[in-house]
Amino acid sequence: MFRFLIGLLLIATPMLAIGQSSHECGFELDVLSAKAADAAFKSFHASKPLPSELKSQDTLQLPIRFTVFRNDDGSMPEVYGRSSGVVTQQEVDQALSNLNLAYGPLKVRFIQEGPINYVDNSRARLAEVPSHYFSFTSSNSNGYVNWKLPSGVVGKGSRLFSPPSSYNQYGPIGNGVFYIRDSTYLLRPTVVHEMGHVFGLLHTFHGGDELYDNPSDPIENSPQVFADKNTRELVIREEVPADSAPFPVPNYRTAGDRLEDTPAWGRMNSNWPNPNDSDCSEYVGALEGVSRCSSGFFQYDCIYRGNYVDYNGNEFIDTDVSISNFMSYSDSSPSICRTSFTNDQYLLQNSTIRRYAVDIWDGSKGTSFTDSVLFWGSNTPVKDINITLTHAADGPANGRYSQVTTPTDGSFTASLFDEKVKAKLSFLGSGSVNKDYVQSSDTSYNIFHYTDSDWLSGVSTADMILTIKYILGMEEFNSFQMLSADVNRDGEVTIIDALELRKLILGQLSGFEAYSSGPWQFVPEVISASADFATNPFNMSIEGIQYHGEAPYLSSTFEYIPQVGSAAGFSAFKLGDVTGDAQAINNSRSSNISASGCPREADAITFYAYSSESNLDNNVTFQYRLTPTFSGPASGFQGEISFDNTTLELLELLPAAKSEDFGSDNYNVIERGSETVVRFSYTYNKGRSTQTKQLSADEQMLVLRFRTKVAGLDPSQEIELGTGLPLEVYHADGCSLSGEILADVELETESGAVGDPLSSPTDFTLALAPNPARDRANIIINSTDSKHYRVIIYSVTTGREFKQWEARTIDGYYRQEIDISDLPNDVFLVKVTDSQKSQSLKLIKI
Repeated sequence: MFRFLIGLLLIATPMLAIGQSSHECGFELDVLSAKAADAAFKSFHASKPLPSELKSQDTLQLPIRFTVFRNDDGSMPEVYGRSSGVVTQQEVDQALSNLNLAYGPLKVRFIQEGPINYVDNSRARLAEVPSHYFSFTSSNSNGYVNWKLPSGVVGKGSRLFSPPSSYNQYGPIGNGVFYIRDSTYLLRPTVVHEMGHVFGLLHTFHGGDELYDNPSDPIENSPQVFADKNTRELVIREEVPADSAPFPVPNYRTAGDRLEDTPAWGRMNSNWPNPNDSDCSEYVGALEGVSRCSSGFFQYDCIYRGNYVDYNGNEFIDTDVSISNFMSYSDSSPSICRTSFTNDQYLLQNSTIRRYAVDIWDGSKGTSFTDSVLFWGSNTPVKDINITLTHAADGPANGRYSQVTTPTDGSFTASLFDEKVKAKLSFLGSGSVNKDYVQSSDTSYNIFHYTDSDWLSGVSTADMILTIKYILGMEEFNSFQMLSADVNRDGEVTIIDALELRKLILGQLSGFEAYSSGPWQFVPEVISASADFATNPFNMSIEGIQYHGEAPYLSSTFEYIPQVGSAAGFSAFKLGDVTGDAQAINNSRSSNISASGCPREADAITFYAYSSESNLDNNVTFQYRLTPTFSGPASGFQGEISFDNTTLELLELLPAAKSEDFGSDNYNVIERGSETVVRFSYTYNKGRSTQTKQLSADEQMLVLRFRTKVAGLDPSQEIELGTGLPLEVYHADGCSLSGEILADVELETESGAVGDPLSSPTDFTLALAPNPARDRANIIINSTDSKHYRVIIYSVTTGREFKQWEARTIDGYYRQEIDISDLPNDVFLVKVTDSQKSQSLKLIKI
């Protein structure tokens, strides 16, 4: 009867017309998991059910949440040099169909939990931190696709079990997650194989933690290669006649996991010796001898036939070995061999499913929903936002939680298990991995550390100008602008916030200490849609509680009731960014209009540094002057320059006019080894008020005084525009003015007076912009009259000439945009010569 039922179950399992894995899986057990698995094996064998009991079971629905990791831009990654293809809903449907075919005899039906969850972050895909930090729901199985697995591994499954008290019952350990390398293996038996691990199965050739408990074959008598390596299970095929093997009883009944699955044959490769091969005469206890043995096998109809030695060292001649078990490995072709579980395997999995999966994967305990994270006041999606929704451990949901990271479209799918929820959101920083990150901690939000650029991105002097005007009653802010400007988190916008903004811009602060959760903040939609929020975000009545001078909904300890289907999303804002520039930085698909209505042009200011036409001696003092060529009302400006402090000494920064109060609080000098960076941020103020200055073309805006430390310097080559803070000039409304800013050099006399400008166009001057350049650069020549020049571009490193042409100034001016896209990345010298002299500037191609 027992044999008949085995055959009945195997016949009832349809053959899966899908491929099979050609590589190993990454299944492994840590010590605690192995002990739990052994306990489960013993419990199973102590009360082993009858196969007939399966027929009377109710059908179970088990939810799986599929997460697909992609590149930053949402494209699919390459895996080992080939594209893995897009993981589509059709492919997920096929994977579910394959699972349901395999587990039909257990009356189990797998269903999809929510839409495919895409995570568009390369750092997440490359497994820099555990996958569940980016995506995990505690009430269903979690399947990850495109997660980085070790080389040669195409899948990995983690066992589902009722964990010891030291584990979080609803966390990823013991929840039964599985990993698939890419879409190719999503459609192969790899998915069924890994689900077998989830439900407690080992490989057919693996044993349990108490591997060598067979008294007939103690470990000291086992051949080194076949018994002592890789926790191989010692199994003798039942079909072998008793007189041809030392043990007449198959030892799967006493060894390893004690499941009757298949013979312990492993992978048929060079480690499977052919006893008729002369190289195999020394295989027992000799690794070198075994490695030289030929395999001696051929394959037909999903069966290996040949001569082999089992893990007990017994030789079998011309023997058939089935490779159809889902929990085996095989390198065979055609790729449809792995199609079945044995009766014992079904019974063990059924025990795991009915005991643990029913409780842990109870989809009825959660409400799945889909919503978005959008930039405030817009439909711009915000990507790379990590969201954790948690419930009280002592509440009806017993601490269950859902975690997700938004892709390029800003969407997320989560589950609620109770009416109230706590939300913890953070932007994935660009720094190193945060080793202190704790998923349930309220003090460590960011998976990756935040860098200075994370905090400064989208924040500029324009934000400070508008904040000062708001404080003075000259500007109105909406609720999100008020929250953005309150950088010290005291529930109001004051001059202290404006000063903190300036310190951040100048690099004197690396972030806002009051916000440990990072530079991006998030307001639940159910809060932002309320009338109280629109009136004053710091003074609100929320669920019957009145709050004054605070925004409690920005804390992850705040509990609220989301309205699934209408108001369960979040609005994002960037601290300090009252103009709304950060939306374009986070998502390239956003419009070119900031929240304040300003057009944000990529290159509002074009910077030119004129060649000084001179190499200075040591200990020479000169002025480096920034001068706009445009006119207009301005409320402030900012920028950054850098230089080598071993060759130049910065003496001071001076305002263009003595009436302006440009002082030490308007700039910051940052030393980085031999490089010095000078950041400046200035608003045209009168007392504590803000005003507008009418800029005139060719009127100096800022002067920096330097002294040379060595001889032979050309200042125009030594001083460069920095990359940390863009050079911008702002209108009173916070919008950027467009135009050109020129940098030239003037010597100072011994008395301190300014002498003749080194770079004034008494004969001709040369300028390049942008520099460094990627595809195109502008060459500008200013001269006293119309003249002819020869322009030559050649490599500094090789001396090779790349381009040359004739140029002619008209009314003393020549400007030519040149295409440098065909030039290699290098440092080039642009040399301009007239009939009497020449000038040169370095051009960096990136």
